[in-house]
Amino acid sequence: MTETRTDFTPEEALNYAAANDAIRSGDARKLAQLLAENPELVHIRVIRERTLFNQLADWPGRWPRRLESAALLIAAGADINFRPGSGDEHAETTLQEAVSCYDFSLTELIVEAGASPDGLGDDRRPMAEALFYASPIAAKVLADHGATIDLEFAAGLGRMDLKPTFFDAGGKLLPSAGTHHPPVTPVPVPPEPGAGNELLEQALVYAAINGQRETAAFLIDHGADVNAEPSGFTHRIAIVDWGEAHPEFVQGLIRRGARPPEPDESEEKPAG
Repeated sequence: MTETRTDFTPEEALNYAAANDAIRSGDARKLAQLLAENPELVHIRVIRERTLFNQLADWPGRWPRRLESAALLIAAGADINFRPGSGDEHAETTLQEAVSCYDFSLTELIVEAGASPDGLGDDRRPMAEALFYASPIAAKVLADHGATIDLEFAAGLGRMDLKPTFFDAGGKLLPSAGTHHPPVTPVPVPPEPGAGNELLEQALVYAAINGQRETAAFLIDHGADVNAEPSGFTHRIAIVDWGEAHPEFVQGLIRRGARPPEPDESEEKPAG
């Protein structure tokens, strides 16, 4: 694999910009022409130190004919696993961005082209983002292509068939339950000093975001605190707030002892 580089010429920068425009407009013919005439385009990093392959899923993503563009870039030798920036471990790969843009088709293409569904260095970030951003079809694509499913991910996916495998006969978590996998951006809030094992509550967050009532009930039955505000995410809020998109889920938590959500003070009060 040829290394990416930032030492590009003015002409290369102009061709990169033209190729990026072609990606965003869905002009696959123009992109193919530029790549044929300038093979190095797939290796240079220009906009925010991103390669053209990174640009495929730049927010908001879902560019027209993006799958054709992806195939052209891969055929030209693009590094499908490149993480933008200069060693920023929190930067997102194209696979992660495809997942968070709800682009299951591009997610599947990138995985089938050789990207690990478990992420770079087995960091598990693709699935963590799919579940954190409530992208269930992309999450299923990752799972169907062999992503590792531990306690948290099983909770977010609603995989009740796997839940018992994470506990011993006495209800204690087994090593197979794994560890917390935070979403990659922004940098997650760390645990407070002296915090215990929050894994059950962190799994409950993934269940809440995705409205998985059955797996949530299983976690609560095994000791998850319905009123916890676990670390490891973008901010600390109650489980009921993570599940606000799923009213029936929230009502189920309240029936299990969760404190109801605080009233939204930004809403207008009724007159009278």
